[in-house]
Amino acid sequence: MLHITPTASAYLENMWKWTAYHDIDDPLSTQISVYVARGILIESTNPTWMYGTASEHATLYQYEFYQASNVVAGMIQTENPYYQPNPDPPAPFTDFVGTFDGDPSWAVRIIKSSNITIAGAGLYSWFQKYLETCVNTQNCELALVQIDNSYGGIYIWNFVTIGAVSVVAASTEDFYQSIALANTNAATYPWWSLITLFESNTAGEVNGNDIYVDPSI
Repeated sequence: MLHITPTASAYLENMWKWTAYHDIDDPLSTQISVYVARGILIESTNPTWMYGTASEHATLYQYEFYQASNVVAGMIQTENPYYQPNPDPPAPFTDFVGTFDGDPSWAVRIIKSSNITIAGAGLYSWFQKYLETCVNTQNCELALVQIDNSYGGIYIWNFVTIGAVSVVAASTEDFYQSIALANTNAATYPWWSLITLFESNTAGEVNGNDIYVDPSI
């Protein structure tokens, strides 16, 4: 839906990329399955600012930072497709995976990148096959954020997740997971989890450190 290319520099605010999941011409708002492969792909290494942006219901990812650097993304929001895992990603785009480097299927991917700051995020997975019961058990999917082969200066501040087993998965030699259940910060539905800070600040490595700060402070 949006591609910020390697040589680009951008300033974006109040932007919502959305793939429909219901028929707005139907008085009952009947749910429908519409397939769009990718949400927002950021490959820029020049200064890029994104304030108040959202990307929803793409099959492969909502945001991907690929070989990107010098990006500030404040107050991002995602929702994963309501139909998954039927079909199971990367379907129906299996034959097109790799058309862009870094495919596929997460809310946010940070791959081979550095100096990325996400200041405030709401990352939500509400459904499995259009059924919302997985929110209560916090297992609509395995993880929402993937960080892999990145090079330091990765900060994610104040981010809330719904419906995932793991908040962050870092696929490196020192595998790191931040389990959503252990960071639950709600007393009732929809059982959202809060990470105050995830920091990856060691060149060539991804070392996750999540810090919980009670909201009453």
